[in-house]
Amino acid sequence: HIAFIVALKVDAAHKAKAAAAAAAAAAAEAEAKPWREEYERWDRKAAVRKMNKMTPRKFRPRYRVSRATFDMILDAIEDDLEPASRAKPGGCIGGPIPAQLKLGATLRYLAGSNNIDCSDSHAMCE
Repeated sequence: HIAFIVALKVDAAHKAKAAAAAAAAAAAEAEAKPWREEYERWDRKAAVRKMNKMTPRKFRPRYRVSRATFDMILDAIEDDLEPASRAKPGGCIGGPIPAQLKLGATLRYLAGSNNIDCSDSHAMCE
């Protein structure tokens, strides 16, 4: 029984050491790339993915419309909101702003949010 208990203690110590090493590596990576947080703040593809993953319970209070209504509005005005050329860079880090983010920021603003919240949550320049 003593050998079994010693083996468990050694295994637990090994797991703790491995977890500490993984945490240190993650912290070192975050320190080595301080630009990453700022870049991700303006990553428009990530903002679109986040918007698409939003549950109806979070989506409706945020934009004051259901996902179906949002999609219906977007379908109706998307051609007017999209830039003429997707290849032409915009005036911000992320390039042209997709129609989905433009509509989302507009509805968010009309729902009573301030412009800073709208720009931050939809990856737009301040």
